[in-house]
Amino acid sequence: MLSTYSNILFISRPRIWLYTLGSFLFGIQVAMVLGFEIVWFEVLVLSLLLTVPVNALLYSLNDYFDFESDKQNPKKDAYEYRSAKPDQRLLIIALGSLLVISLGMLYQDLLLVQLFILWILIILTYNIPPLRFKARPGLDMLFALNFPLWGFVGYIAVANQWPSLESLVPVTLLAMMFHLYTAIHDMPFDKKAGVHTSAVYVGSARLNIIFCILLTIGAFASLIYFGWFWIGILVLLYAIFLVLHLCNNWLSADLLEAYKYFIGLHYIVGFLASLILFMYI
Repeated sequence: MLSTYSNILFISRPRIWLYTLGSFLFGIQVAMVLGFEIVWFEVLVLSLLLTVPVNALLYSLNDYFDFESDKQNPKKDAYEYRSAKPDQRLLIIALGSLLVISLGMLYQDLLLVQLFILWILIILTYNIPPLRFKARPGLDMLFALNFPLWGFVGYIAVANQWPSLESLVPVTLLAMMFHLYTAIHDMPFDKKAGVHTSAVYVGSARLNIIFCILLTIGAFASLIYFGWFWIGILVLLYAIFLVLHLCNNWLSADLLEAYKYFIGLHYIVGFLASLILFMYI
């Protein structure tokens, strides 16, 4: 039953908490590298929010409004919750998660509260009709900002100020690549349900991957330009994976298997990036 904690945990998709919690911790590390001192209580509260509450809100809304396109999506067989119909219990989970998040934000600075509100606006406009940016090519890419936003939250939680605006360039390009790539597997199911994402608009999986490669190269070039050499080198691992995806018949034929490797690559890159930052700390 959805009422059990285990199912709420499953809906929050722990294997990809690295998109939220991982980005947040990376932002904290960057602030520490630059010499800012950490306030542990504030960071702990935010870290807890970025486990079940934030992800349960995000994905319960996604599962509720995507039930039509999720019906035959094999990704839902093992990795995600499948809603066979508009399940009101998902909305209850979303509201409960929002309440927990709101209570946690009572102890945060105004700037962090504003960023949380921005994040909520992003996921609401992405998922909920009539706006439902998910089904509007181009506009659905705005959702990609939802994940690097947590890196800025982590940085601001420690530094109490915005990072340099130049950092927006590589993280935005990478986030767009992540969003576009993960939408490739969903294309036939979205198209059948009349959900016209950017990936559906681009057309073939091959052309989408080429766009992903270009975005990755752009992120790499901007990181090198701004002096983040070793992080830029790590980003090239994504370019290598994407090129292999184009050239390897097995990966091209089994998009679900490729998606699993893509998630695994996130963990590898995140771990290595953290090691590099700890060296500077």
